[in-house]
Amino acid sequence: MYIIDNASTDGTPQLLQEQGYIKTQESEMTKIENLHDGRLIKVVYVRMRENVGGAGGFHEGVKRAYNDGHDWIWLMDDDAEP
Repeated sequence: MYIIDNASTDGTPQLLQEQGYIKTQESEMTKIENLHDGRLIKVVYVRMRENVGGAGGFHEGVKRAYNDGHDWIWLMDDDAEP
């Protein structure tokens, strides 16, 4: 899972840290427990230095996932539901 924080100013890093998704508010990789089956999920948190718009944020996430060798990439925005 990749979380691209597009230089948010709404407390996103604090919320992610409080909920246990990240350990620090800097870009990092961590692992969290899947609540369904207990397996670990790798979470890559990327905090952008500046807001590069929606397309820029999606580009960063797709680029990182592709470069990490993933075959499937699912994009989610703040106004979408699976």
